[in-house]
Amino acid sequence: MQYSAYHSANPALIKDLNWKPDDFVGVAMGAMAPHVIVVAKKVPVDDLKSFIAYAKANPGKLNYASVGAGSVPHLGGVLLNKAAGLDLIHVPYKGAGPATADTVAGQVELLIVTPPAVSGHIRNGNLKALALASEKRLPAFPDIPTTAEAGLPGFILDGWFALFAPAGTPQPIIDKLNAAMRKVGKMEAVVARANQLGVVLKDWTPGQMDSFAKGEVETWGKVIRDNKITFTE
Repeated sequence: MQYSAYHSANPALIKDLNWKPDDFVGVAMGAMAPHVIVVAKKVPVDDLKSFIAYAKANPGKLNYASVGAGSVPHLGGVLLNKAAGLDLIHVPYKGAGPATADTVAGQVELLIVTPPAVSGHIRNGNLKALALASEKRLPAFPDIPTTAEAGLPGFILDGWFALFAPAGTPQPIIDKLNAAMRKVGKMEAVVARANQLGVVLKDWTPGQMDSFAKGEVETWGKVIRDNKITFTE
């Protein structure tokens, strides 16, 4: 199972990586996790438009947390700065736990992360959810608007977890694994849990998965190269 940042971003981030994306072939998509934009309670805004205005009025003074340099939340912050014309300062953490904790504590103003990491804090009011970087609202959070609804169309940010196999794996084996994954993804308990966590299950063929993965490598590689992003940033 591969996480999106490892498969899509690491080839462009790490010069001496001992593998390349072509070493693998897509088998099946496990789940996609649209990212949510949340802010600390102390930030005097309640929606994305107001946050953008507030950030523009305070250039270079607001921070955004990520789960690590080169992660999807890090790259999402880079894209948010570009899309909205902001100057948010990146603060990398070693995982979602400490990044979330410091955002709840008000040490950083904004965090872009997958919903499971912050769902409890959103529901109990420790964090304010401004928008979901997705094309559709999530059943788990029907009141959180999409970025398009919140005034930032085109800002889509998905993390994903997918099953890959070594390149050259016989097609019958790939097809059998794909069928098993798709069967699991249709189980009632799995669907219910996915909806609760705020992740989206995809019923994709191996070809769809492989094509999507190749596109992600190109897309995020370009973002990383264009913005000169490194693990130390």
